[in-house]
Amino acid sequence: MNILLSETEQNLLVLLEELTKHQDWIQDSSLSKNLNLSVEELQERLTSIEQLFPNLLIRSTKEGIQLRFEDRNSLDPRIAIFEQSATYSFLNQLFFKDNQSLDQICQALSANPEQIEEIIHRLNRLLPQHYGINIQLSPLVLEGAEEDIRAFYLDYFSQSYSFLDWPFSSISEECLTDLIQLFLKAQQISLNLNSLRQIKYTLAINLERFKRKYFIE
Repeated sequence: MNILLSETEQNLLVLLEELTKHQDWIQDSSLSKNLNLSVEELQERLTSIEQLFPNLLIRSTKEGIQLRFEDRNSLDPRIAIFEQSATYSFLNQLFFKDNQSLDQICQALSANPEQIEEIIHRLNRLLPQHYGINIQLSPLVLEGAEEDIRAFYLDYFSQSYSFLDWPFSSISEECLTDLIQLFLKAQQISLNLNSLRQIKYTLAINLERFKRKYFIE
């Protein structure tokens, strides 16, 4: 799913991933060398990180830079960037409220039309190659085989949300989990948490698509 991020978002993700590798201070010069960046490029990206995540970084003229102690082991760089990504916000809106006009989705996301059009243009270059689907412009909906659309969104939700998050507000996670556990118990099947999560997401996506009258032929 990283390929769907903009170039700027991918650059910030690489920087965050590099910072999480270090449990201690790292000098700016070492960081720029590891990432093959000039000092100016590194400072520009660090400033962007600080704007997106206030108080995440600790910077010292003498020591260099490090992540705050509380964030070193708990931060998932991908999810952190995904949560701030305009592209991922657009895809989330497209799933839960499709068939909108460009103006409607711009208003919902507090974005300008040029920004959304650029996102759509980039996604329509990438989605057909990797998922066999594309975005129709008017109204805004995903086009392609329904099974491919559902597979794409399973990938999307699995990678852009943490284990503690549940993106489907109209579906009770507790009830869905109980239902799955009841079936698994009857079949004497034991699953790990990741497999259980994938089943919950698959069922929730199927329910959401079914409610919107999208069927697999």
